[in-house]
Amino acid sequence: MIIVCTGKGCHMYDRSSEVYKKLNTLPIGKTARKIRQYREEQRITLRKFAEKIDTTMTYLSKIEQGLIFPSDEFLFIIAEALGVSVDDLITVDSTV
Repeated sequence: MIIVCTGKGCHMYDRSSEVYKKLNTLPIGKTARKIRQYREEQRITLRKFAEKIDTTMTYLSKIEQGLIFPSDEFLFIIAEALGVSVDDLITVDSTV
């Protein structure tokens, strides 16, 4: 079980859920592009988004470039800040 707390409250997630199963088989580049796409659709700068999720611009930039993959916990924080589900970020489809 993981508990993720953000400004909108705390949520509990079971590590045996479908979301966690998908995390193990995910192409990093697709998720990276989705994070950037959702951020840009909301017209949030990299700097402002990094501040919002309490990280550095460098770390967030590396995530969006697909150079590193965030921890499970941090992926939940990113999704929450973007107003989407983790499943939205990790579901592989042909639109991104």
